[in-house]
Amino acid sequence: MRPIKEKALVSDGQIIMEYLLQRGGKMPYSDESSAMLIKDKFNISKAAFKRAIGHLMKDRLVVQEDGWTLLTETGKEWTPSTDKED
Repeated sequence: MRPIKEKALVSDGQIIMEYLLQRGGKMPYSDESSAMLIKDKFNISKAAFKRAIGHLMKDRLVVQEDGWTLLTETGKEWTPSTDKED
């Protein structure tokens, strides 16, 4: 079960990063947002969202301020992974 969660962590993080890049580097969602809102917007659970955001914060790609998630300068240079596992 653990490898699936770790794989989802990466793909969930990519979804969030791509969304942030499309929105100019900021979004009005954070780990304080409601589970229903997160599920509706990203189609993932709040727990998965929090894990992905935490991972992105640890990698210094995003920060959270006043209920918003913002790209850092490092995050603005992020590009989607092209690794494909067949």
